[in-house]
Amino acid sequence: MTILIDNSTMEKVASCHTAVAMERVLHLKPKASNFYIEAGTAMHKAWEQFFLGEDVEVCIQALRSYYSEKLPFFEDLKPSHSLENLESLFRIWASKHPNREFAWTPQYVEKGFQVKLFPDLDVELIGKMDTFGA
Repeated sequence: MTILIDNSTMEKVASCHTAVAMERVLHLKPKASNFYIEAGTAMHKAWEQFFLGEDVEVCIQALRSYYSEKLPFFEDLKPSHSLENLESLFRIWASKHPNREFAWTPQYVEKGFQVKLFPDLDVELIGKMDTFGA
């Protein structure tokens, strides 16, 4: 039997064994997400479009679309996670990272991988890379 672990599992084990047991062994998850995760995912939607070569406005639209589905429902949303702030952060970041400066061409976004961690044990690390290029 192969044991598959990912980066978040290793991070959780280091911080709280109980959380790992609840989530990974008993398959229990929190009832709702939080605005930190959803705001980060909204930014990732914009970066995905950016690394696929899209115009900044297309990237912002991807951010807005995800944001409007998820984040308006959080009552305790911090100003730093507002749509206006995330858009501003993305525009600043994009202005400092034009596509033509990359030494590679993006081929995949959020591409899964699986590698053996130890030669004599059946333990493999799985995950997703933000970008792969050539």
